Amino acid sequence: GFEELQAATELAALKATAELRRSLRPFRSTAESGKIVKNFGKICNDIRGRCLQTFTSTVGSLSSQFNVPDEVEFQAVYANAKEDFEGQMKRTFERLQARQMDVLTTSAKQTLQRLLLRTLRSEGALPRDRQAALVRQVLYEFTLKSRPLVGSNVAFLNRAYKGLESELTKTASTFLETPQAQLVTERRVEKAAKKQQGVKGARSLKARLDIVSMMNLGGTGSLEGFAAYQAGPVNFVAGFQNENDGDEPLFQIQPKFHFDLSL
Repeated sequence: GFEELQAATELAALKATAELRRSLRPFRSTAESGKIVKNFGKICNDIRGRCLQTFTSTVGSLSSQFNVPDEVEFQAVYANAKEDFEGQMKRTFERLQARQMDVLTTSAKQTLQRLLLRTLRSEGALPRDRQAALVRQVLYEFTLKSRPLVGSNVAFLNRAYKGLESELTKTASTFLETPQAQLVTERRVEKAAKKQQGVKGARSLKARLDIVSMMNLGGTGSLEGFAAYQAGPVNFVAGFQNENDGDEPLFQIQPKFHFDLSL
């Protein structure tokens, strides 16, 4: 009896695993290609229920063909095998959820960068309380998008939330040190200095050249970077990103000449 029972649970696990793979096949390619499966959490819960039913019914069908040992022993063997199979399903679901969660976290980081830059341009300053408010806004939107993805796996969402919160907080706290933020600040300082200049003063003509270039590679928008360098009256700003769907040029360069005339 005991050997037959062990074999029955192993066969049931194999049959249920096959059903798990068949059920996930339509969604696996979507998730692994970096796209979000709508209501994936609910889909996982439904598949889990069907596979467990297959496992249980298969064990019951096979065990009816031989003499079952002690009932307590039967329940113990069944419970252990069921727990192992549930763990296997959970790991399978979480691998696909993690791939999709990476897409959402990348999007959240890019959203925060845009909000920080937009706020600095419009408000002229970025104090810590404003940074924290923007981080909370992005985390809130991330949570709304993530809940349908994880379904009842709240622990998985909490781990992803805490990791993203730490990264976003660091990004916000160091944003003013980035080249794009420094460039915005420099331009605001220049505008303020011009306003403070008196109507009368020494006549002068100052020229400045800004050379801005951007390389836009093909991709999903997971890469982005900027660099800035100033050499006397010449400012160099170079950036790269991978958000090109083929509709935009690979490389762009834009020179700008500035003349400040004081009479």
